[in-house]
Amino acid sequence: MNSDGGGHMTQAIVPALPIERARYEQAYVLGLEAMTRVIQRLTSECETGVGPDDRFPIFEVSYQITPTELTMATIQARANQLAIRPVLLSADSCQMTLRFQLLPPTGKAVWTPTAGALWRLYDGFLSNLRGMRLPATAIRVSLAASSQADAIVTPLRPSFRNYAIQGPTIVRYQRHRHPLPTQSRRATIYQLSHYLR
Repeated sequence: MNSDGGGHMTQAIVPALPIERARYEQAYVLGLEAMTRVIQRLTSECETGVGPDDRFPIFEVSYQITPTELTMATIQARANQLAIRPVLLSADSCQMTLRFQLLPPTGKAVWTPTAGALWRLYDGFLSNLRGMRLPATAIRVSLAASSQADAIVTPLRPSFRNYAIQGPTIVRYQRHRHPLPTQSRRATIYQLSHYLR
């Protein structure tokens, strides 16, 4: 199934289990504003005819850590079992943040970003988080170049599978970290259904 015609996401887009679906939709809304800004920026600059772009979204998700219920070791183990592991895991005693970033093994990746391709990356990111089995508390989406400007250029048609890393996840523990701002703004969900048919 796809869109039901009323703007609601259907079972083909979000996980079928009620708890997984609720977490997916909550995470979708948390990062929606940031993702929309990234899409508008990349697609508008692409329309100016500057050629392929070497910038790709960086996705970050934060989870609250409650020492009496969930230890850092437990959540780190869950992160390591994800289909696509984070490039960076940073934490303090209260919060853990996972970063997913495209890091080509060689050269510089370039692409022609479209709204559809960017929404599919976002969906892949959200779907990958199911293994955490936790509600996200904050999501950020930013941009970064894939590598150095003088590297060999490789055209890419990205999917979230391209975010897979070769080595181990970097782990950083800090005594104090400021939490990412939680998006309290409610929004209708559901542009993704249009692009994921």
